[in-house]
Amino acid sequence: MPLVKLVLPRALAIPGHSKEIMMEASMLKDVIDALISIRPELGSKLLDSNGRLRSIFSVYINGRNAELLNGMETELRDNDEISIIPSVAGG
Repeated sequence: MPLVKLVLPRALAIPGHSKEIMMEASMLKDVIDALISIRPELGSKLLDSNGRLRSIFSVYINGRNAELLNGMETELRDNDEISIIPSVAGG
């Protein structure tokens, strides 16, 4: 299984850990599931009732928007960097 790096914004960071987490995951869905297993309260923040990533977050794999790849089913490779970015709105 590939070893990947998850980069979290401060709002999603795991208390007592770095904002960067190394983990094994073969698909983007595995990364999100692992994050939710560590911080269950993030489940409803990250995913809608259908298990899809909420539109208030963007996920990038090596700088490419995961929605333009294969979404949650995007396959990962060793050393991929996954970044979760909250949307910023203002007026």
